[in-house]
Amino acid sequence: MFDESINKVRSALFNINGITLEEDYDAVLIKKLATTNLIKENRGSSTKQSHIALSGENSRDFFPYVHISSYIDQKNDGSTMKSFYVLQVPMILSEKNIVRANNSDNKVIFNFSNKKITGKASVKLSRPGNSPQIELGNPTTSDDIFYKFRSLFYVNDILVILKKSLNLEYEAYIIKNDDALSYDLKDTVQFSPRGSRSTKVDLSEITPKNEQSEQSDVMKINYKTNVTSDFYHNRIVFGAPGTGKSYDLNRDRQILLENGGEYERVTFHPDYSYAGFVGTYKPVMLESSNDHYMKDDEKEILSVLMGNKTAQEKYDDLYEKFKDNNLTRLPLLLGLYDNEEFKTKKRDGSDSSGNNDVERNHGRAIRPYVNLLLDKNSESDIGYEYVPGPFMRMYVKALKNAQTLNAKPFLLIVEEINRANVAAVFGDVFQLLDRDKDNVSEYSIQASEDIKKYLAKELGGDAQTYSRIKIPNNMFIWSTMNSADQGVFPMDTAFKRRWDFDYLGINHNENDIKGNIVRVGSGDHQQTIEWNELRKQINDTLSSYKINEDKLLGPYFLSKKIVVPLKGNEIDSKKFKSAFKSKVLMYLFDDAAKQKRSSLFDGCKDTTKYSSICEEFDRRGIEIFCKEIRDKFPRTITVVAESEEDYK
Repeated sequence: MFDESINKVRSALFNINGITLEEDYDAVLIKKLATTNLIKENRGSSTKQSHIALSGENSRDFFPYVHISSYIDQKNDGSTMKSFYVLQVPMILSEKNIVRANNSDNKVIFNFSNKKITGKASVKLSRPGNSPQIELGNPTTSDDIFYKFRSLFYVNDILVILKKSLNLEYEAYIIKNDDALSYDLKDTVQFSPRGSRSTKVDLSEITPKNEQSEQSDVMKINYKTNVTSDFYHNRIVFGAPGTGKSYDLNRDRQILLENGGEYERVTFHPDYSYAGFVGTYKPVMLESSNDHYMKDDEKEILSVLMGNKTAQEKYDDLYEKFKDNNLTRLPLLLGLYDNEEFKTKKRDGSDSSGNNDVERNHGRAIRPYVNLLLDKNSESDIGYEYVPGPFMRMYVKALKNAQTLNAKPFLLIVEEINRANVAAVFGDVFQLLDRDKDNVSEYSIQASEDIKKYLAKELGGDAQTYSRIKIPNNMFIWSTMNSADQGVFPMDTAFKRRWDFDYLGINHNENDIKGNIVRVGSGDHQQTIEWNELRKQINDTLSSYKINEDKLLGPYFLSKKIVVPLKGNEIDSKKFKSAFKSKVLMYLFDDAAKQKRSSLFDGCKDTTKYSSICEEFDRRGIEIFCKEIRDKFPRTITVVAESEEDYK
């Protein structure tokens, strides 16, 4: 059984080498090596076998292999089919394991990085019929690292290979025979019931060249990776202001990317557009030098003309280049750069009878009007380039990573998604948000010429490869939304149904602020209240006015740095009162309770002016509110005696 085998390996590696296996694995291979499985230096026999032979169907399915429909023997027909399909798989080796096994006088040198090193072991299916056999680790087709690893084995030592979960990546260990005696490690290949069983690539599924369509040479793009997550791929977190939407997304981001990957954050606003989100051609500053467009031979000519030689030496150096077509132009060209006299020659190499004063003087005359390319400093110019937006940047990174065997998640976070017109911002990308059971876009879209060229530039291949594109399943899009904000754009049902919505209740994340107190008011009106209880009472009062929940106050409507003290449970009164006036009172006055000012601020003399309410709050604290709130926090007056007479 797989669990029994993997537990034996875990115990052996931990007790012998102090290695803790933290990864999840699909399969385990255990093999006690015979003499024929060793490299020649270690076996002392004349056998010609140079690989580790693994027999049986389980061994075949443990590694990636190419299925050959029939076995062809080289001896019979001279075919090379038998030895043609050789693959390489990554083998991760542990420094702890190697150090213990590498205890001979002639130690093998490994260069470890972060306690690990990765070698490449060759895998060849040599008998694909009824008795399949894998030839593993042939020295001529494996790399030097795996060859060194094999050199550490002697007869009856045990090779352990673990296949990582949902990944064609392996960990290889050596357990010396003396170390392994008490662990009962018997030869076996076991698969986890959760894992993928076969790694076969069937040649019968590959269309012959002469039957391929016109698109046969187009690179195939992989959109489905081994990335899995309990988080939704398209996700919108919404709730009242201050409920911790961004906080929760940031926490979940760290969990999603704990084993690698990248993220980018963007905030939508009313003027945000498809061009900013996906990308478009834009004018950009191009840095170039004056001779950027010069050919090599032109640069060589310029170098001669601007050199320190005499005019005659320059003419002689350039004569061969000009004699076939442009010999008469050479004196004019020299006149642009030089004032000295020089003699000219005919095409046959003999001296010319006439002088070249006219040509030289003509060159000198037009010198002020010709750019002599003397200034080599770079200059700025304006050009047009495709400039990707945050969606396209993250899409390219995710798609590039999806073509590897070690895919990672890539996350785009959109803050305040409904502050922009999402239908206009997403454009045709909207269609890609429909995901299938593998979390790949169920429907592809036709990419524009601009996008096709950009993807070909970034990812390689021909632009036609990217004619139709999808979102890979290693790309996540998470957003926050607060429908209570003024000036937001409505979302239609078709857009909403492509997202999974997480609602954060009005008291979500309140634990950190419970019990934190603050002093408000002044003089006889000063009292100590608990901020969380005041917040809840304000919310209850607003609810009694039939105000929707998304208009209420979340625990962090006032920021955490204000309402969560660094020490103790007493909030800084000065900072709190300032934030309460500028955020809570303004929000209630201008937005949430705009139609109920006189009722909510029943304790104020003037409820028509925001400044009056703030002044009353500085003096009387929560007495500015209505009776329902005041009664929840009764004021306690403490009388301090001034003299003994006060006690009489």
